[in-house]
Amino acid sequence: MYQQTEDMKDTELVDIDKIEPQYEYQGLVSVIRAPDYWRNIGSSKSRTTAQIEEGKQIISEQLQSQTPNTAVAFTDGSCLGNPGPCGAGAIIYINDKEEKLKRPVSNKGSILLAELIAIKMVLDYIESFSKEQINTLTLFSDSQTALGILTLNWKSDSYHQTINEIKGKIKNLNEHGILINLNWTPGHANIKGNDEADSLAKEAAKEAETLAVDDIVFTKQDVKKAARNSVTKKWQRRWENSDTGRHYFRFHPEVKDKVKKDFPSKKMYNIINSLRTGYSKLNAYQFIINQHINSETCHHCKQKECTTLPF
Repeated sequence: MYQQTEDMKDTELVDIDKIEPQYEYQGLVSVIRAPDYWRNIGSSKSRTTAQIEEGKQIISEQLQSQTPNTAVAFTDGSCLGNPGPCGAGAIIYINDKEEKLKRPVSNKGSILLAELIAIKMVLDYIESFSKEQINTLTLFSDSQTALGILTLNWKSDSYHQTINEIKGKIKNLNEHGILINLNWTPGHANIKGNDEADSLAKEAAKEAETLAVDDIVFTKQDVKKAARNSVTKKWQRRWENSDTGRHYFRFHPEVKDKVKKDFPSKKMYNIINSLRTGYSKLNAYQFIINQHINSETCHHCKQKECTTLPF
């Protein structure tokens, strides 16, 4: 176990001593249903023009319904890899003024962490105002995952400390008379505030490349992924240097490559696998594994009876 943790530190730059603290069980909570428009507008990768226009209309109506003394914020996160350098960006509109915020988050983080920090960054800024100046904050994020965790009781296995800090800030602001509304906005839909936050987040992610790796706090998911990658690399080295299985190695050199055992059908896979490996009911293989077979040759032609193909 100790050797595995050292290998993870050397090859994956993940230090198990820096894993984030876990929180105690807080009791059962029911998951709240997400608003229908989350699903109706679709993903940014497959969204139609009609869905983009519908999204813009929904956000426009929400903005027009805001009351005086309401601050409106758009937040976004950006990550140059998974994990990789990540940054948070936000733009806040208060009366006729706007405030742009950005922050490099981590040299090796995830998009979810960046999205959460962007929300926290806005709450930090709003804490400097009194309820006489601002009585409501309406915040738009394009991360359904972050909003689901914060408002719909979605489960998260990562970033517990950040999530609890955000929830604590929301509670504190509510107690001081500032209502917090968290809403989803479709990303990459030509919505001005979201586009501004996106640009700021990308700038911050670029700046995060210079952050020290020593400051990183790793999640349980980071450790699981690093352990899997580390073991796969050791398995690969052993497979490359082994004295056995060299015939199979010729057509399956990478241990990480998954073999589809049902393509085009399970029966066909078994036939092809027998042709490749020579593992079959013919004498050449049975002579190796079956003590009742006296010869590896064919009874009729006296040649080696096998199926192995030269590829």
